Amino acid sequence: MLVSTTGIGLAARSGWLEVDLGEEKEINRVRLSEVEWHETREFAIEIKQGDVWKEVARGTTIDKEKELSFPPVKAQVVRLNVLKAEHAINLNEFQVFEK
Repeated sequence: MLVSTTGIGLAARSGWLEVDLGEEKEINRVRLSEVEWHETREFAIEIKQGDVWKEVARGTTIDKEKELSFPPVKAQVVRLNVLKAEHAINLNEFQVFEK
């Protein structure tokens, strides 16, 4: 599994965390966690299809734990795109689940 990020730093109010699952898998759920500080105000879960990102789920706050289900999709690369945060982004966990 490969992980890439952007927007890391105390001044960041947006950014993304990208996970490469190593091969295409059928996924339908993610779990997110901001244990200590709940700063996220808007985010999207996206999958990469060719050179284009497709949104499969969207939310506002994450808080201690948030689980999102969506219709099954095939993907190798999945991204949490934090579109807006109150203060520095503080993500503790990003899990992707196979169907």
